[in-house]
Amino acid sequence: MQQHGGGLFCDIQCYKNNNNKFILKEFAAVTNDFQFHCFVIPPHGYEQLTEESKRHARWNYINLHKIPWNLGSTRMCDLERYMRLFHRNTVVYIKGDEKADFIQDRFPHLRVVTLPQHPSLKTIASAQDECYFHKHVSMGYCALNNAYKIMSAFSER
Repeated sequence: MQQHGGGLFCDIQCYKNNNNKFILKEFAAVTNDFQFHCFVIPPHGYEQLTEESKRHARWNYINLHKIPWNLGSTRMCDLERYMRLFHRNTVVYIKGDEKADFIQDRFPHLRVVTLPQHPSLKTIASAQDECYFHKHVSMGYCALNNAYKIMSAFSER
């Protein structure tokens, strides 16, 4: 797959496992002429989380992304296979060191660039609506909408 327009603008929404590592729930990558978005199947059942991890998961669900633990239609191995279609060293722009590290670890053939925290995603306007799921829940951070916000704020720099 060709690199699109100087790189991919990405965002992810996650939970954390018992070892404080990301469990990817929503993935989005966009350019001016390309969009990929999916919800990832969890690697195990919610009941396998410790009580502390469940408490954090509930907080993330209520206060951040609103994505139920069991929601997902894409296996992580399928997302990894799809992302391998992008050329080696395709640039991926993402906000947040922890998110950047996760993307770089999962897709080592890509070149991940961590964008500055300012401007905040809360202050960036986006012409792109939320994904179908997030259109139907009140509040909640949508990775697809965030990816478009990141592209609008940083693609002209």
